[in-house]
Parts: sequence; C-alpha cells; structure tokens
Amino acid sequence: MGWWTWGQAREVSAEWLETNRAAVEGPEFVITGHTFEAETVDEGNDGIPDMGWKKGDIMGWMDENEVSYSSLSTKAKLLAAIDAHLNPPEESLTDGEEAEPTGE
Repeated sequence: MGWWTWGQAREVSAEWLETNRAAVEGPEFVITGHTFEAETVDEGNDGIPDMGWKKGDIMGWMDENEVSYSSLSTKAKLLAAIDAHLNPPEESLTDGEEAEPTGE
C-alpha cells in the first residue's frame, strides 16, 4: 500500500480502492468521489440467498426461481419468502384420506 502522509491528499484509481478496500475502509481515511459496492457473500456457499446477499441479488434469485415478492419488503421478509418457497409446509390429511396403518 505504500507510505501515506497524514493530511495529504492522494489520488488513486477505483481499481486500487477496490483491491485495497479492507485497508482504507476505516476512520483513518477519507475517501471522496467513490462509493464501495456492498459485496454479496454466500454464507452457506450453496447458491441460496442468505443475510450475506445484497437485497438486489436476492430479488434477482427470486425472479429466476419465480418466487413472488414486493420490492418494498425488507431483506428478512424476502429471505422468509424464499424459506417458505424452498420448504413448503407438509400437506395435512384431508377428511377423505386415512392415515396409513403402522403395522401394529
């Protein structure tokens, strides 16, 4: 990263900032003219959205998997909808169906 002089402005490229993001994202540095994009991190490394994902990426996954949602929903509500989609509740027995015998 090199030497830095306190209070002295230094111009760097956006690529340099992204590469050295961890080192310059603190109160010691004032960065102007650049906004870091939030990174999507798949916590389970399974391709299923979790809290590490950006909201936009979650909504993209929901579009691809035909899961309905509102863009006004919070990330937690979107993830709950995904959980309900992936783990539908078991259907209960109806009046016309009988439970299978257990063999006793």
